[in-house]
Amino acid sequence: MARLSRADRKRTNSRLSQVPQGFDAPIVDTAPAVERFANVESKTLRTTRRQGKLTSDTINYTAEYAIIGHDLRRIAFWGVLLMTGVIALSYSGLV
Repeated sequence: MARLSRADRKRTNSRLSQVPQGFDAPIVDTAPAVERFANVESKTLRTTRRQGKLTSDTINYTAEYAIIGHDLRRIAFWGVLLMTGVIALSYSGLV
């Protein structure tokens, strides 16, 4: 998954902040899958100046690791299923 540029994060944040006060309609998720995770604070490395020193906060990748783990399990499942099918077809004599 490609990392969002600073302009894309700004655009996403400005779009989310444009919801009027007191708006009671349900929120519909129209953002693509990549932008859904743009607001996770663990993705951004924030640097701040404190008393003249440049410090950076640590990054927590827990949410990203969960997503990657889910994707890898799906890839492994389909890989094993397809390889089993290929082996079964080769032994069956149909191919």
